[in-house]
Amino acid sequence: MCAPSCISGEDLFTMKYYRNSEVAQAAEAASLDTMIAFLEQGFLANDRGEVILPEKSSQIIDPVTQSRVNCMPCTAPGIGYSGVKLVSVFPTNAEAGKPNVSGMVLLLSSDDGSPVALLDAGYLTALRTALVGGIAAKYLAKAAPERIGLLGSGVEALMHLFVMSRLFPSIKQVAVSSRKRSSEERLVLAVKRKFPQLGVTACGGDYSFAARGSDIIVTAISGQVPLLKADWCDPGAFYCHVGGIEDEYGVALKADKVVCDSWDALKHRGSPTIAHMYRDGVLTDDMIYAELVDLIAGRKKGRETDSEFIYFNSIGMALVDVYASAFLVGECDRLDLGLELNAPEFDVFAS
Repeated sequence: MCAPSCISGEDLFTMKYYRNSEVAQAAEAASLDTMIAFLEQGFLANDRGEVILPEKSSQIIDPVTQSRVNCMPCTAPGIGYSGVKLVSVFPTNAEAGKPNVSGMVLLLSSDDGSPVALLDAGYLTALRTALVGGIAAKYLAKAAPERIGLLGSGVEALMHLFVMSRLFPSIKQVAVSSRKRSSEERLVLAVKRKFPQLGVTACGGDYSFAARGSDIIVTAISGQVPLLKADWCDPGAFYCHVGGIEDEYGVALKADKVVCDSWDALKHRGSPTIAHMYRDGVLTDDMIYAELVDLIAGRKKGRETDSEFIYFNSIGMALVDVYASAFLVGECDRLDLGLELNAPEFDVFAS
């Protein structure tokens, strides 16, 4: 999949704009296995040194709520794109009925630098986060998980269910818990509508009920609260940590394996629980079993027994944004989605 030529006739460039609704339509129509395989190729390309991946710039506006604006650049010549995501994460927006996450992804051609595509980043960010969790679950969850527990009831919870339920048709039950009954009920209704094959249980704010007995546990909350307790995590469970502080220190300490997407990025710049544990001297480098690419490349084994409790946390890497955007642009174009934007030739000397 390579970036198309953007020079057309008298236009300086022609690019397309893809709205959240169009990105979502493309994702739902795509093969999940194909999308995951494409992202895995991105991890492997980066591992071989074929991706330019500068550090993410995070501008934390409120250290208490972790409201921030992130700038995430990446160039992947192998697929023909250079991209950057400018995304805002404002956890308190939910209280005002606004999206927690919004922003844009701009893709340029890595051949000539011309703009190719502009995508709304809200849906894309939620999906790519869930896809990384899905890649981890592919290697670290039980072969046939049956129950998933969602602690949190927002967009990320729904997106993780979208990915996990398609990745594991064996999932039959989903338990949902949220601090707000209205949010919990909204997610339950969405599950019934979007995933009618699943039985769904509203836990009435009882997070322990959602976690206990679940083969896959996902924490996806907008706050910074250590909700998940170690005693709630059964042997054999796979825990997918999505955001900042979402679990007590004992959860990671209980795990047989702790895996992340990029430990170096996470421990130095991250807000998740294990980053705090590292800075507090509770978690050390040698306690990290593997990074995700180690599993993809086969350098480390994933789950080895049904009794292992495994902890996964991703900090979010721009290479995933660029690879996911590239894949979804291709799917959007296949479905004839997107708005064409033309930039006429302009000569500053003639103006």
